[in-house]
Amino acid sequence: MRQETIELLSRVFEEEPPDLILLETLTLLRDPTTFKTVELLLETGIPVWLSFRRCRHGVCGVYGQHWGPPEGDLFGRAARRFESMGVGALLINCMPIDHVAGMIAWLRDFTELPLGAYPNLGHMVGTQWHFDEHIGPAEYAQQALSWREEGAQVIGGCCGTTPQHIAALAQAVADTRPGRKRPMVPSIWHEDTESAPEPSPWRDRGDRTVYPLPFPEVTVDPGVFVPTEGSFLCWKYLFSERIGEGKTCLDVGCGCGILGIQLALNGARQVHAIDIDRNAIANTLANAFRNGVADRMTAVDVDLYEWEPDQRYDICVASLYQMPVDPFEEPTGHRPLDYWGRNLLDHFITNLPRLLADHGTAYVMQLSARNVASARKARLPGARGRLQLFSRLRRFRGQPGTDPARQAAVGCLRPAAGREERHAGLPARDHPIGRSSRLSPGRPAGSSSLTAEGGVAMIALLCSGTRTRGVDSV
Repeated sequence: MRQETIELLSRVFEEEPPDLILLETLTLLRDPTTFKTVELLLETGIPVWLSFRRCRHGVCGVYGQHWGPPEGDLFGRAARRFESMGVGALLINCMPIDHVAGMIAWLRDFTELPLGAYPNLGHMVGTQWHFDEHIGPAEYAQQALSWREEGAQVIGGCCGTTPQHIAALAQAVADTRPGRKRPMVPSIWHEDTESAPEPSPWRDRGDRTVYPLPFPEVTVDPGVFVPTEGSFLCWKYLFSERIGEGKTCLDVGCGCGILGIQLALNGARQVHAIDIDRNAIANTLANAFRNGVADRMTAVDVDLYEWEPDQRYDICVASLYQMPVDPFEEPTGHRPLDYWGRNLLDHFITNLPRLLADHGTAYVMQLSARNVASARKARLPGARGRLQLFSRLRRFRGQPGTDPARQAAVGCLRPAAGREERHAGLPARDHPIGRSSRLSPGRPAGSSSLTAEGGVAMIALLCSGTRTRGVDSV
């Protein structure tokens, strides 16, 4: 409750003072906010009672759910503080009736304040209240007697109780005195789960387990680049398509090794990982050991601009850092400023002919499809390319032109309404997401000026022979 609200209430109370202020259905204890609010209300001179939605296991929701970490005796110490401040009574309310047991007796260890309870009967279903049909007035009165035996001095009913329930409990407790009974409270931390059946695994059409998801066991060491949504998109494709089985693979910019490890788990013959950060290399090798693929993984810290590969690979995966820099930033090295965040990715794509074996495939993550720089390749005969873009792209617009790579890029994309892929130069039909367009030197010429709004794309470039055709200005 805001201080301004309390000040306004104080003015109202001066004209028509109530007999009692009941601040109810409280949950968290915020120090000093909660205590400051109570203090301001007490300054009005009107008796103040507090009521919390709490049971022996902490904050308790209307369905009996609990949230927050174990609090120990935090609420009990707060009760003692409320008493010293001058609060008139401390109650619990607005929770299931079976969560009241034990709370009054527990609070009595901390305070001599009058204690009480008024729980719910039923719960919300949508916008309607579902009444409890199993606890009538007589049963509610019996429960109220048990709270009285613990020491409750104020007893009532909250949501879902009726005048009949209140009349029955009033009659039941009329000639009783509060007691000191301490009932046993079942622990929610040691629930019996022996009777719960084990869920059966979910499998895909290829009989591969997808639940529980066999995600690699990886940790991210301090300072190592944390996998992003784009990284997980790459991982999902490698996992679902079983990329890498029986292949030699390269993971560029490995970070914690999430992509390279999945290639090894898919059955890759060899996986080599590179990253400019020595800590990332150590992290990758440690994670490889955790997943039982250390015998098939090697890693080295190297600057991609200076790296000279000593072999070719069947599969290359790359999820590289692609962030623009401040154009007014002072250069700190011999390289030009990367205004568009594209230099490293362009350098990698340019080197693909030197990295890929015959019929090899490169899976490259790009953070946006706007202003993708040219993919320059050696012009030798026998090349075919494969362009693969995923549904993270939201909208593209293109105009036919003269460059075959651009024409292919336009053909693989369709406007936002469908999100399926569409291929230029082919019959107008929808293609499943994840399929690719195979390009050959004989395709009709065409080009496009493309723009994209948001999202993530992945390019797959297939190198056959010694020339690769890629994407120009996608």
